Amino acid sequence: MTNDTPPPNSPANNAPAAPGSQPANNAQPNPFVSNIDWYGWAPEGNDGSTGLRLPELMDRLLSDPKNEGRGIFLGENHNEPAMRQSLARLMPKLRLDGVSTVSIELPQDVIDGIAKGNLAPEKRQWLSDDAYNSMKEVVDAAKRNGIKVIGHEMPGIIPTDRMYNANERMEILRNLYKERIGTYEGLNERNRFAANYIEENRSSGKLVVLGGMLHSGMLLSNEPAIPTAASQFHTQLGTDVKGYRGLDRLLGIPSINYHHGTAEDIGMTYRSH
Repeated sequence: MTNDTPPPNSPANNAPAAPGSQPANNAQPNPFVSNIDWYGWAPEGNDGSTGLRLPELMDRLLSDPKNEGRGIFLGENHNEPAMRQSLARLMPKLRLDGVSTVSIELPQDVIDGIAKGNLAPEKRQWLSDDAYNSMKEVVDAAKRNGIKVIGHEMPGIIPTDRMYNANERMEILRNLYKERIGTYEGLNERNRFAANYIEENRSSGKLVVLGGMLHSGMLLSNEPAIPTAASQFHTQLGTDVKGYRGLDRLLGIPSINYHHGTAEDIGMTYRSH
């Protein structure tokens, strides 16, 4: 997992509400999101929109006939554990709803190491304590509920041949953003790998995919807030420029993206298809 998610800066009243509710403050449809059935803002608040909590919104999208029971994409900010913590707590309900596989944006060998409690230090060094602990919550909760966990990140993107100091890790990540992670070509490559890996390794039943928000075809903000090379997305959100469609579109599943808040009260944006 790499920190390829944008800072969540978009205000609620810039996004349209879900069908059946009135847009906040007469908001206009987001011009940066195209070719989708509907796009909405679902915070827990009084901005005039749905006010759905994450479990309710997941129920709504997982039961959408257009989704055909395939699953849902959860876009997270890797710096915030809220989406992971929520997913872990929802695991018993997801099992009852027919979810059989959770796929996470980490290489499979890292998922295996977390599951077995023996992740090598050379791999552990790239995860903060919050990231590791909250990811372990997800993996452990899935195991307790009989849900298969797979890791859909391409292997070998981040070096694990030795231990690196903090400055070395920062320089490696900076170069990765510039040359691979923060480019259309790099994201397309990773998304295609992820989609193929998920389809080949998932169990029958519904699917939950957890990944960084940039891997969704929908981003949260049209403000120039994404650092480094990824800032190019702010002029072309949700479009098919250079063939970028997002992992959710490749899998044909709806998406929910984290915007702000804690595990108990998450503000989200979403699209149905």
